[in-house]
Amino acid sequence: MLRLFNLITMFRPRFDWIQVEPTTYCNASCLYCPHTVYGDAWVNRHMSMGTFERLQPILKRTGLVFLQGWGEPLLSPHFFKMAAVAKASGCAVGASTNGTLLDIDVAKQLIKQGFDIIAFSLAGTTERNDLRRKGTKLHDVLARIEMLDKTKTEYKSDYPAIHVAYLLLRQGLDEIHKLPEILKNRGIKQVVISTLDFVPSDELKSQCLRPSTLSEFEELQGMLDGIVSAGAKYGIEIVYYLQSPSERRTWCTENIHHAFFVSASGDVSPCVFTNLPVQAGFCYIKGRKEKYQRTVFGNVNEETADSIWRKKEYRTFRDSMYTINLPAPCVECPKLYVV
Repeated sequence: MLRLFNLITMFRPRFDWIQVEPTTYCNASCLYCPHTVYGDAWVNRHMSMGTFERLQPILKRTGLVFLQGWGEPLLSPHFFKMAAVAKASGCAVGASTNGTLLDIDVAKQLIKQGFDIIAFSLAGTTERNDLRRKGTKLHDVLARIEMLDKTKTEYKSDYPAIHVAYLLLRQGLDEIHKLPEILKNRGIKQVVISTLDFVPSDELKSQCLRPSTLSEFEELQGMLDGIVSAGAKYGIEIVYYLQSPSERRTWCTENIHHAFFVSASGDVSPCVFTNLPVQAGFCYIKGRKEKYQRTVFGNVNEETADSIWRKKEYRTFRDSMYTINLPAPCVECPKLYVV
């Protein structure tokens, strides 16, 4: 019986989540985003409903469909249709946005369709956010968060839960302490603080927060623990990911053993970082300039998601996390070193 169960889970696995990229178009110009850095090499496209519907067979076995990739999801002409299909299949649905397109009508639609999570992106607690995320303004994003929270109250709804995805750059260390204060009383449930994971240019190397010594790690950890405590006083759960100077794990925060990423064209990859829509480009891996290479195991327009997941090369990729022989894109990936 156990063997039969193992066979079933191998051929019809359950997934914690699927990250789906509705579009690679964006209406902002973030200094740290590959979309901005790669320029003309970037390929803009929307995911078609036909491509998304190819995922339907596995949605009933998926906990969460998160609509986020390398673009602004609300620019997709099929954003709400995708959410409706996922919800009808029994999935929780979430999305990440820069907030610029979230007006009262969009807020009402998010609530009516039963979105479970909406995450707003920030990269600063002062006007520096506006410089790093050109096309957005901190006070506008905060106003839209308040508007969504107020609309939830009017509809007597606890959902969508409001999250904040906060990018901490080295240049932003002196302002991070303000984060709990500016986010209080806005209906925010959780804040996730992360550091720059993908470095696509020379200018951004200095902005990475990757401690090189244990003492530097402990100093940053102590500072972030203080932010967590301050947030708790306002009822905000704050979590952070900080890269260890040495300790490597056998799993990454992208959860590649129980989740995967589907690009706007339908390509399946372990995570969003291994599938940028670029024709050519470079990135930095632990200070070394390397040619960027995509890691794709199949396309849902050509074969089923289940068959792609079962491919020998994909299974080998996932199993390699438990060994010292990591696949090329993961060798120095910060996601294997965060705590």
